[in-house]
Amino acid sequence: MADPQVEPILVAKTKPYEALGQTFYPQTTLEEPYKARGRASWYGKKFHGARTATGEIYDMHQMTAAHPTLPLPSYAKVTNLSNGRWVIVRVNDRGPFLRNRVIDLSYAAAYKLDYIRHGSAEVLVEKLTPTDIAAYKADLASGKIAQSGQGPSPSITADPDLAIQTVAAAKPNPSTAPLGRPVYLQVGAFGSRASAESLLSRVSASGANASASGRILSESGLHRVLLGPFSSLDQANEAAIQLSAAIEVKPVIKQDLILP
Repeated sequence: MADPQVEPILVAKTKPYEALGQTFYPQTTLEEPYKARGRASWYGKKFHGARTATGEIYDMHQMTAAHPTLPLPSYAKVTNLSNGRWVIVRVNDRGPFLRNRVIDLSYAAAYKLDYIRHGSAEVLVEKLTPTDIAAYKADLASGKIAQSGQGPSPSITADPDLAIQTVAAAKPNPSTAPLGRPVYLQVGAFGSRASAESLLSRVSASGANASASGRILSESGLHRVLLGPFSSLDQANEAAIQLSAAIEVKPVIKQDLILP
């Protein structure tokens, strides 16, 4: 279990940013409450040793998490709604960006919540404000709760009028892609055709997104590796998540391409 502390947030990480065709607006204070229900995924060995959004080294064995908008760093209580298990995690990374995901937990945190073998779980995410952290430590010291992640759960003193945000799978919407303009993923762009062909081979060999075709678009000395077309942003988002999990790439959604 992470030991929650009141830490100064990184101001540089409070600015709006874009990822996979969406704009995210991070919280700017530790005091602002947050409560959301949705699917939690997890990330492990592939990212072990990589840098998180805070600049720290990701350790899959620590109780950490990635969240699109919670302050960095901050702390949250995550409850697996299928079995009642809960954990306290330190949020030090950004993601996940798929529309029906609410949080990405480290391997250790997902293991504690017992959903490693399932890949994801329905969870409730509750941010720990400074007031919540003080109350949690007091309950822990008095023995009212245990750090086991089972049994009595720490209460969150967030605004009782705060509605629980539900992060659900987006329904198909024909407006998510411009009429007659398909959506592509740009996996990489190079000045060297050979480099583009090498990446395209890696994409093909990864086995991800088998239903989408890859190609190289060469214009004015720039060679783009593209995947698609997709009929909507949701399909492109899903493909980007699958591909980035298979190989180390950061796909960018492109809706302005007119291909020969």
